Amino acid sequence: MEQNNLFAQGRTQEQLNKLGLTNVIAKPSMPKVTNARGGLSWHNFGLGADFILMHKDKTISYNMKEDLDKDGVPDWMECVEEFTKRGFDWGGNWTSFPDYPHIQKTFGLTIQRALEMFNAKKVDSRGYIQIPF
Repeated sequence: MEQNNLFAQGRTQEQLNKLGLTNVIAKPSMPKVTNARGGLSWHNFGLGADFILMHKDKTISYNMKEDLDKDGVPDWMECVEEFTKRGFDWGGNWTSFPDYPHIQKTFGLTIQRALEMFNAKKVDSRGYIQIPF
């Protein structure tokens, strides 16, 4: 339900209804934040996450150019580099809908396969799919 509520941002009720999301309230005045409906996001399977920067005073920042450690590399991109070195895909590389705070590691699965695993109850105690290694 949470994913569908995010999907409703930037869309009209007519658009949602055409997709069968008649129980979701449209939020057309808000900016779009996702193209994934509920059950079609890597977040739903525990394989996607969003990150932000947090200052020492606990304030958060989405400033992708901030360089608090003054090393000449934006702190945001330092985080991206650490994730990608570990095999994560970064949403900022997407051309159709860049999602700068998003990272995901899908282990070669497709959304369809992840959904099949979820529906077959191949999940852990939190409801996230179990990755077959």
